[in-house]
Amino acid sequence: IGALILLLPIFFIKKEYGLYALLIVRPLVDLFSSYTIITYQSLALNLNAIIALLVILWFISLILKERLTLANLPGKWWLGGLIIWSALSSLISIDLFNTLSEFLRLLSLVIIFVVAYQVAKERPHALTRLVPVVAVAMTIPVALALFQLLTATGLSFGGLDNRVYGTFGHPNVLGFYLVITLSLLLLNYRQSLLYPWLIAPGLLALLFTYTRGAYLGFAVIQIIMGLKYYRKYIFIGLGAITGLILGWQLLNSVLISTFNYNLNDNDLLRRVTI
Repeated sequence: IGALILLLPIFFIKKEYGLYALLIVRPLVDLFSSYTIITYQSLALNLNAIIALLVILWFISLILKERLTLANLPGKWWLGGLIIWSALSSLISIDLFNTLSEFLRLLSLVIIFVVAYQVAKERPHALTRLVPVVAVAMTIPVALALFQLLTATGLSFGGLDNRVYGTFGHPNVLGFYLVITLSLLLLNYRQSLLYPWLIAPGLLALLFTYTRGAYLGFAVIQIIMGLKYYRKYIFIGLGAITGLILGWQLLNSVLISTFNYNLNDNDLLRRVTI
């Protein structure tokens, strides 16, 4: 919380600087997001709620200072409906304070998207800094995930051992975070010598989150990107994957009969293929 307070002045220099700071800081504190920071009688606010409140206050200051408007925001009615529906869920909540915390978190995410849209609209050049910021932001989560992998300090549940989670509270969250960040780096990998060095360990961390939904999401994004920018290579890759799928059972049968080794006994291979 002290680091967040020290970063507060950045948010009031320029709104894109505040956006960049959020992209870097938010993944680093996710692991501690459920820790209670402020307790008053029956009210308890965790780190999630504190960050959300700071983001909301920042957004209010932008509205007052820069006359930020939402009139031309794409999908504003859908976002408004989502916020209203989420707020109404508090009426049937078992734990009102926990629901309030999650609602504030959702509201802060909506605000981040709104500010990002405004920055892109008003200062298109600011987007050129987005990918380097994402690269910086993912460095520590990926490094910690690899440390967890090598030291076997990841989470073990659901019949799977050593699922890496980086600085996040759950392997699935890290998985979907890497789907977005890796896709951005792959789209811009020629712009910096640093990006390939982040992509390789990032892909390794993604694999060992054992998150099937993230695998699928990453594959879909790469197919879409490939059809637009690298059509030749995507067809070669799809052909290779198709051949591997068709020959998988045959290869596994040979290994079982010859070496008494079943590929499906490997957690990672089983997660990808079954």
